[in-house]
Amino acid sequence: MITIVLDAGHGYNTAGKRTPDGQREWSMNSKVATYVEQKLAKYEGVQVRRVDDTTGAKDISLTERMKSVKAIMPDLFVSIHHNANTSTWGNWTGVEAYAHPLAPKVDKDLATKVAKYLSESTGLKNRGMKTADFQVLRQCPTSVPGILIEGGFMDSTIDHPVITSAAGQEKYADAIVKLIVEHFNLKRKAEEPVGTKMY
Repeated sequence: MITIVLDAGHGYNTAGKRTPDGQREWSMNSKVATYVEQKLAKYEGVQVRRVDDTTGAKDISLTERMKSVKAIMPDLFVSIHHNANTSTWGNWTGVEAYAHPLAPKVDKDLATKVAKYLSESTGLKNRGMKTADFQVLRQCPTSVPGILIEGGFMDSTIDHPVITSAAGQEKYADAIVKLIVEHFNLKRKAEEPVGTKMY
């Protein structure tokens, strides 16, 4: 069984983590994570775990989140975020993904691919793979590939209509699912033919 750990970054009430018109980053992150979980449920041999508070009420500390990751020891860790620049409206744009600077090549390859897939799926600019010493990446076990995704700018007049829409959030999820299905060579479950259920 392949285990994927998803981390919807921050909490609902985390200060500053919102669009200029007041939409919360956690809400967007969590909706993307939920779409990923729903879509992966259609594949064989994979399970999804969340290390954030799925109600958003509590902003679980990064240390606690990573303790959970170390206890689970998944096959992949994905932290889902949305970017911000000045917290006032502007025309900057794009998606990007991060790996830790000291991470194995596989982490950087996964980040490169998901940034590409996310750009293709949403139509937003591909800002590419970057490295950063983010705590969730630094504390991710070496044997667990870990990436952090920034799915567009919350304070961008270009990105905002995409990332705050259900369609845009589902496209974000599609990119993550594409990465996971490809990386682990997952197979879709056989669908039950219509009209064959026995009652």
